[in-house]
Amino acid sequence: MPNFRRTLLSAILLVSTAPVCAQWTVTGTPTPTLAPFDQAMQTFMQAHSIPSGAMAVTWQGRLVMAHGYTLNPGPNDILVQPQSLFRIASCSKQITSVLINRLIQDGKLSLTDTIGQFIDLTPPAGQTADPRLATITIRNLLEHLAGFGDNASGTTQGYDPMFDDFEIEAALGVTLPISQANIIEFMDGKALVTAPGTTYRYSNYGYMLLGRVIEKVTGMPYAKYAASILNPIDIWDLRPGRSLLQYRAPGEVYYDSGYTGTTVMDNSGSTVPYEYGGFNIENMDSHGGWVISAVELARFLSNLDNPTAPNALLNQTSITRMFSLPQNYPLPYNPGDYYYAEGWAVRNYGNNLYNTWHDGSLPSTTAYVVRTEYGWDYAVLLNRRDESGQTDYASLIDSAMWTAYGQITQWPTGNEFPSALPVIFENGFDP
Repeated sequence: MPNFRRTLLSAILLVSTAPVCAQWTVTGTPTPTLAPFDQAMQTFMQAHSIPSGAMAVTWQGRLVMAHGYTLNPGPNDILVQPQSLFRIASCSKQITSVLINRLIQDGKLSLTDTIGQFIDLTPPAGQTADPRLATITIRNLLEHLAGFGDNASGTTQGYDPMFDDFEIEAALGVTLPISQANIIEFMDGKALVTAPGTTYRYSNYGYMLLGRVIEKVTGMPYAKYAASILNPIDIWDLRPGRSLLQYRAPGEVYYDSGYTGTTVMDNSGSTVPYEYGGFNIENMDSHGGWVISAVELARFLSNLDNPTAPNALLNQTSITRMFSLPQNYPLPYNPGDYYYAEGWAVRNYGNNLYNTWHDGSLPSTTAYVVRTEYGWDYAVLLNRRDESGQTDYASLIDSAMWTAYGQITQWPTGNEFPSALPVIFENGFDP
């Protein structure tokens, strides 16, 4: 790959409305007619003491705003640019859903294929696999209807093995860090709590399995296949997240939740910042492991708005399938009602008009992506979340952005999507 790195959008605009006590910097091309979006981000970040944020807004497929935001940076924080990199947590699921639907579109996979066709379902020695496990379909995984969970939890989230490294290590007699294969073997010995296709239980593990299906079908590592599909639409910054601080990517923001934990990356028993070794983000690739810029995430979103374009990731048939009602939806459906489709929250207004969205959350990470029926899409990325669990940042962002949208009277006519040049991926990832 040529040794190019894309030039960042680096013009700096100092926002005069910031309080004297706050250091508030906005980078990117000034867009005065869209100032309500800047004001929404400033108000939100100041209210929650968030040092790093980025937002990209598209209108009718054009990038009309791309700004980085920095508030009272600490010693490790960067001056955020529009194309600075952030972890996006569960906003990775939409990427995986598109990749799966692309394989279906290309005739290499079917929604009715079962995981038993692609994944070793051998349980640990002395345990027996639930016979329903092999009947879980690709559709079940996409719609969180596989049946994974824990009856004792009493929640729709159920049991999530993606954050249970120590139990898996002990159960299998392996050493840290555990692998995706270890997680699958461990779960192969667990009984399903509901029959596949019947009950919604949000499952990170299910989307991790989809990544392994992609690898089996394509014969390529998950990240390599993603690059082969997304590079042609000029997405180059996407890269797998790394758990340890020393592998933080150039241009990636700094994460600091204030919490610590015992590392899951080795058996040293060391206490580490929770976001740098308290969980294994490498194992989370296809459900929560991607790192990307707001600009390129917006490019991904807007590509789905025009399924007839020559470079469309998915055609209209695939888009309709991806946003269709889940298998267990109780009919009839009233247009505009909420449901969870294949990796997307959806409101379907008919005539191929949808509002689709998703949030992502990890320690010191919030991501929120929205596509609207009006041709207005946006991505907001932050290096903080509410660690108390009492405040839903995504809902607050959603409300603030719709309020700002209602104040827009004129949209820019240009397009700020950069002409992409390949970048060199550090740490061994070079698509």
